[in-house]
Amino acid sequence: MKTLEEPPGKSVLILLSTEPQRILETILSRCLRLNFFGDDVHSLDAAQAEWLARFGALAADGQKSLLDRYRLLDALLQKLGEIRSRVEESLTARSPLQRYDEVEKDLREKWEDELAAAVEAEYRRQRTDLLVLVQWWLRDVWLRTLAAGGSLLKFPEISGTEAVARRITPRQALENLQTLEQTQRLLHTNVQEALALEVGLLKLHF
Repeated sequence: MKTLEEPPGKSVLILLSTEPQRILETILSRCLRLNFFGDDVHSLDAAQAEWLARFGALAADGQKSLLDRYRLLDALLQKLGEIRSRVEESLTARSPLQRYDEVEKDLREKWEDELAAAVEAEYRRQRTDLLVLVQWWLRDVWLRTLAAGGSLLKFPEISGTEAVARRITPRQALENLQTLEQTQRLLHTNVQEALALEVGLLKLHF
């Protein structure tokens, strides 16, 4: 625990687990969770598929004006707001704060800090997962600009992919992937989330 709280300078600590649900809350609250997976086709649940289809449809709808681009940003920010609310509700329900009403002030403050840290860590993990979905979709757009298809596409069922691919060049499609990757890196710093996403989305070619 002391190593996690005071890591050596210029170091990156990676904790690996196949059973993250068994990791203590005090450890989770001090870590950023990342999922490592292979190149097999990503399986979407119903909610993810519906949201990504809606996002793709908005992107395919021309994006001719600044207002159109902000509608796209709003769809992303609304989804992130839903994610944060679910995370807060879920982790708060599991917190010892909900089970023990009368505790010492110092212990209560410690639990509150740990809950806040756990919420932020889990929210960031799920935010990363959502942006990875968008990144995979943008990859499909890039492949379409190269006239690729079939088994190479992650989400062939997303109808907006082809429409966007017809309007942009392979170079622009590749720049989209680089822009989203850069946005992901920025979000792991202290940059304001909404600002980073706004700048990133305004740079994308649709």
